[in-house]
Amino acid sequence: MRIVARTDAYSAKRIHNSANVYNKEHVDYKFVDWERGPSPDGKYLYLKQGVNPTTGRIWGMDLAIERCARVVEDGLASHVWMETPDADLEVAKQFIEGVNAIVNP
Repeated sequence: MRIVARTDAYSAKRIHNSANVYNKEHVDYKFVDWERGPSPDGKYLYLKQGVNPTTGRIWGMDLAIERCARVVEDGLASHVWMETPDADLEVAKQFIEGVNAIVNP
């Protein structure tokens, strides 16, 4: 049996507001737009948009890569996949190369 973990992080604009995310060690912490704050109802935190100046990739790609690499490293899934808005194979390639760069070493 193979377990595949999937993420929609590539296109995500916000995540659930959780006390866990405020921990700087949390996988999602660096992707939250802390300056923007929570949504008006307090249920969500907004994710950074645009390009991550450190990697040159969009923030959503980096979040998808980090989340899926963590899932594999933690032994929760043997395979990962990322949903994309337009089935662009170059985006899929960038994703899996990013995951492999973290997991393979």
